[in-house]
Amino acid sequence: MRDSRFVPLVEYMRPKQTDADEPDTSGWPQPAPQSNPVISPDDARVGAAARRFYARIEDALQAALPTLLRDCVHTILGRELTREPADFCAIVARLIDDVRHEEPLRLRIHPSRVETLTCDLPVHADSTLGCDDCVIELRSGSLDARFATRIDALVARAVDA
Repeated sequence: MRDSRFVPLVEYMRPKQTDADEPDTSGWPQPAPQSNPVISPDDARVGAAARRFYARIEDALQAALPTLLRDCVHTILGRELTREPADFCAIVARLIDDVRHEEPLRLRIHPSRVETLTCDLPVHADSTLGCDDCVIELRSGSLDARFATRIDALVARAVDA
């Protein structure tokens, strides 16, 4: 037999509504209407602890999401690139076209790519760069087009969306 003072845990986790006429769209099951349920101090502490626990889990997920997403993207792209390598020359050409208005001065790429790339900018070998990395030096700075930087930008856009 159920105690008449019983309040489901979900009731403690649900944020308080500010407007009684506003429908709940949280997706949580709606409890049957009760007239002034009595909540003991112990029940209130359990509810508060449950809300804090839920908030900590949500904060941890938000903090870990960029790292998890970055790891997934690296794994998936790494697997796909082993099947069919990216067209590095086409990627570099598109990047140069994107910054043409900023007066590109030179292109730095990995030494293994120098012989395969043809472009109208001076090309310099940079052994600190990865095989699929490039840096375009501009009159007003540089464009860091390293693979990891491009992935980080993709992850940032996905997290912000």
